[in-house]
Amino acid sequence: MPKLDSNKDYRSGKNSRASSTPRFNNAKFINRDFTAEEKQACKAWQYDEPTAWADMDAISEEYKITFKYDSYSRASACWIQPIAPDHEDAGYILCGRGSSLLKAFKQALFVWRVLGSGETWKQFDSQRTYDLDD
Repeated sequence: MPKLDSNKDYRSGKNSRASSTPRFNNAKFINRDFTAEEKQACKAWQYDEPTAWADMDAISEEYKITFKYDSYSRASACWIQPIAPDHEDAGYILCGRGSSLLKAFKQALFVWRVLGSGETWKQFDSQRTYDLDD
């Protein structure tokens, strides 16, 4: 099984840069802030590399998956967005960050599958889980 490589392009499709591919323009990024309990649950969620490869393969027909080192947050980042413009989650980009590409993908899937119960991403639009002021 190949290792995830931060220098490799994992985007789905033969020509992932085609004009029909969704871009970040006018998209809403879902950067879900975890409560202390959610953070612990995510860390405890058993998720390994073979499972990640299987999950990427399972969703790659419907979703574009992008990995990159994010120098702003100094972490590996994963962005998942629907390919079809008429998809129920079109216009939303699910984000995950981590110390590795695997952990970034794991975090994005944790938000989607565990916290969101696999439902539409619209439920996370403008949602905050903690107060910003003390």
